[in-house]
Amino acid sequence: YNENALTIIGAGADLINKAALTGFLALVLAIIGLAAGIMIYTSINLGVRSRIRRYGLLRSLGATPQQIRQLVYREGIALILPALAIGYLAALTGLAGVMAFLNRRFATAGMTDMHLVLSLHPWPLLGSALFMLLITFLASARPAARAARVAPLAAVRDNLTAPHLRARQLRPSVWQRLMPTPWGQLAAKNYRRNSGTRWTMITALTVSIVIFIGFTSFIRTALQSTTITYGTGVDVSTTLVNRTDTAPLQQLATLKNVKEAAAVQVSTIQLAKRPQGFSDIYLNLLVVPPAVFARYFNNQMTLLNRAVTTVSASGQHQESWVFPQTDPPSSLIIDRHTTLPVAQMIKANTPMLRAIASDRGGLVISQAQYARLRKGRSKTMTPVSETVFMLRLRDLKKHRSTAAQVQEILSAPYIYDRIAENQTNDSFILAAQVIVYSFLALLSLVSLANIIDHIFANLLQRRGELAMLQSIGTTPAQVTRMLGLEHGRLLLISLFWGSVLGAALSYALQRQIGSIYELTFVPPWSEIAAVALVLLTVWLVFAGVSYRLVRKQNIDHWLRLT
Repeated sequence: YNENALTIIGAGADLINKAALTGFLALVLAIIGLAAGIMIYTSINLGVRSRIRRYGLLRSLGATPQQIRQLVYREGIALILPALAIGYLAALTGLAGVMAFLNRRFATAGMTDMHLVLSLHPWPLLGSALFMLLITFLASARPAARAARVAPLAAVRDNLTAPHLRARQLRPSVWQRLMPTPWGQLAAKNYRRNSGTRWTMITALTVSIVIFIGFTSFIRTALQSTTITYGTGVDVSTTLVNRTDTAPLQQLATLKNVKEAAAVQVSTIQLAKRPQGFSDIYLNLLVVPPAVFARYFNNQMTLLNRAVTTVSASGQHQESWVFPQTDPPSSLIIDRHTTLPVAQMIKANTPMLRAIASDRGGLVISQAQYARLRKGRSKTMTPVSETVFMLRLRDLKKHRSTAAQVQEILSAPYIYDRIAENQTNDSFILAAQVIVYSFLALLSLVSLANIIDHIFANLLQRRGELAMLQSIGTTPAQVTRMLGLEHGRLLLISLFWGSVLGAALSYALQRQIGSIYELTFVPPWSEIAAVALVLLTVWLVFAGVSYRLVRKQNIDHWLRLT
């Protein structure tokens, strides 16, 4: 009722959760859109730079800047339309394959009620197409403007690649002065002078790393660390409302597949004095049958302590206990005439004790003690109105048949089968992991391909420069070391900023959805290590390809084109 009232005025928890999820999805789409825009911009920009002389020739034939801009936009559209068709086909085929795989896993696990069905709706397909078209137009704007500014004569002479350097870029940098070899100093000089290409590559690489680290770390935390559990509970349980008879416990204990059986009834009593370390004067009374009282508590009044998990404002999980773990009270004062002696305090550290303790622990007493204590205390004690039966099984594979037997004996409307519940949750988590990690892997591969394309395209554009170095006696090994230093610094800077911003993105995503799910932020060290390993592999492959290209290229041919 209160929730409905709050929802009417726009302040309900459900609306807050919806707003958090909407903000989370908007953030994800914005980051993916940024990555897609950078990838498309990089591809179009590389194409414009490789065809710069062609645009100059078109200008010399009378083409206007507006026509050149339209040509670049049409080239972008020509790229995106087949990409959409291929993307739709690959996405639907991949989803169908993933769902078929998950359905086989569900069937193998005995989850006959779990079956995924591929459903197509036109709005997501249309929305993704419009989204990508918008991103393509935005990404094509700067390359189109650059192509439109090409002067016909300058393009024909091919002197557009000469950068306009500032005085600061001509001064030796600290890195250049620290380099011990001439090739290291030349690498530092080239790195500083190629500022436009350098920042384009760093931005593209950093965004790709941010997406991988941020999303992978967030998904791993969300799927594996949503809550902290302190051991499993009982296998089968049920709650019977308005029934206080525990006699069926003996029949349940004799079932062939039952390893342990217990029952508990929960009441509440008001203490006259709050003991030291207690947070409240109200205490749960855990009323158990004689067999349970003797087996687990040695026929003694026992304070059953329970661990409680709380989440701090920073998202960290903290363990606390309901009652102080040291110096437990020896007695509890009900009123001036009644004092309950506490013989012992034990922790709820087994599945059955955790189930008996429920969420908040309490004082365990027998049914006979409760009956004596109940007389004349209608105002300080709440009556028992339900009974909880709890079972642990010998063979977990037979949980369904045992749950059916328990339901028949107790005539219970509902039986909680933890084994079946865990199987369902594991199936959902498996489905989420397969789909999400497949998406992240695909996005990472696309980003990696974009990075490799950019690095090697830059290498090919510098073949004339490299041929000039070789013509004055530079060996292929020296040229390769120079290129390795240049691109190694690019990769290290991108790794640093990508790791920092990726960790910040993971934290922001967790805080955005933290009002719904309790998540603990863990620094993404494993994701950073994986990215560092991939970048090291790319750098080694680039060094090998660069050495082979420089060693085999025709110096005279490239000098004539320079």
